[in-house]
Amino acid sequence: MKIEELSLNDYKELLGYLSKTQSDSLIDNDSVEHAAILVSELVKSATKEIRLFTTSFCEEFYNRSDVINAFESAAEKKVQFQIISRKPLHENPAYAAYNDLFQERVSVKTLSTGIVIANEDDASERMELNNFMIIDKRGIRYEQGSIETPCNGLKNVNARGTFNRPVDAELFVDAFDKAWSRANFLALHAQTNSSTAQKY
Repeated sequence: MKIEELSLNDYKELLGYLSKTQSDSLIDNDSVEHAAILVSELVKSATKEIRLFTTSFCEEFYNRSDVINAFESAAEKKVQFQIISRKPLHENPAYAAYNDLFQERVSVKTLSTGIVIANEDDASERMELNNFMIIDKRGIRYEQGSIETPCNGLKNVNARGTFNRPVDAELFVDAFDKAWSRANFLALHAQTNSSTAQKY
């Protein structure tokens, strides 16, 4: 579903309807304002878990009040929040606020590479992504294109999302979980090497 001729208010109203009806329609966003609305509506629809793969947990985006309010709603529902970031988040002020929101229900891994989404049944369906979100194993939002800035070009965000495509979401969940396991392995490996070095 293209959005070029929709005002922000109409876009928000449309997404509210798609969320309420758990539609399987695909919808685009092509500006930071549209992105904030799509992310917010997806997050507010979460009941169990949110998975996020991000280049940097961009402060300019995640500090927006509409985005924070949506995550506050998810935190109040005791939603679990998993993050894989290409950059460490321990000094990121925006992440600190989300850590306070979710407390023990947020967990973070660092992985410096992108994540490849691939369909085993169709080799042509292969995308390397830098930012994507999964909601309850049914909703997804993914950004297209390469990294151009630390926040992936906030003025021109080309992304696509849906509230209810479990089969499509399964590809993202599988890729995310494999990346999570890899990030965990690399962290343990680095910790082991550090401990061994300290002995000598």
